[in-house]
Amino acid sequence: PNPNPNPSTSNNNNNNKSNNPIISVRDRKEDTLNAFDKHPEFMKKLVADVISTPQFIQKDSQAGSCLAAKLANFLPGLTTASSYGGPSGINWIHASDHFVCRSSHNVPYSQFTHVEHDPNSELQLSAMSYSVVSHLSWRFRSWYQSPALLAAIAGPPLQEVEQQIQKTCLENTASSTSSSTSSTDSTTEKQKKPFIIYSCHDVTILSLLYGIGADFLSSNEDLINIGLVDTDAIVNDKPFWPKYASTLIFELVHVRPTSDGDNNNN
Repeated sequence: PNPNPNPSTSNNNNNNKSNNPIISVRDRKEDTLNAFDKHPEFMKKLVADVISTPQFIQKDSQAGSCLAAKLANFLPGLTTASSYGGPSGINWIHASDHFVCRSSHNVPYSQFTHVEHDPNSELQLSAMSYSVVSHLSWRFRSWYQSPALLAAIAGPPLQEVEQQIQKTCLENTASSTSSSTSSTDSTTEKQKKPFIIYSCHDVTILSLLYGIGADFLSSNEDLINIGLVDTDAIVNDKPFWPKYASTLIFELVHVRPTSDGDNNNN
């Protein structure tokens, strides 16, 4: 039995007293970082609008007829795991996680499978690794090029970051105003400089990168359409997926003018 009837409140109070960071696990209904878990039916509808297009069906079908079928021979559970659909018929996130996680931890791709003692199977799985992550990257690129779908997943966390920035600016402005009447406390010491860490999935990090328009996500076709390169230019259109344990950092920089006219960052 737990001697503390309300451990969450007590822990927070203790953390406040010791100035330790407060760790908060939010309820799914209040979470801004995973729209797929928060609004599964709504997200399925938005995804369905994308995967029902002829272009998506054609390319995903091609992957299903060769890559997915071959992969399922080694990892049959991929065909029974729930997914957001598509004619290829497997869960591509689970497939990609199999390769990304094992590669990051130096675990053989075939270990803990029914073919783990077969060197040839390990070679075949290794040969499929890049193609699996590439196809997953293409699927989510197709999804996040849908304004409605991208807004649903990237909008809430970006709005929360914006609110944190605005709150910090307002509090710092108020602190600067109050400190101007005091000669004993420095403005810098009074200003709040929050450090907030969120933990989320790679699909959320990817959506944030698409949401802020990260230029390295642009394809050759995108660059041609907006006139940055001509049709004869050679541009690498490599699939992108956030690396294992990736971190995305948003920084708020306060630029202060100095007496000589230059700016200092604080």
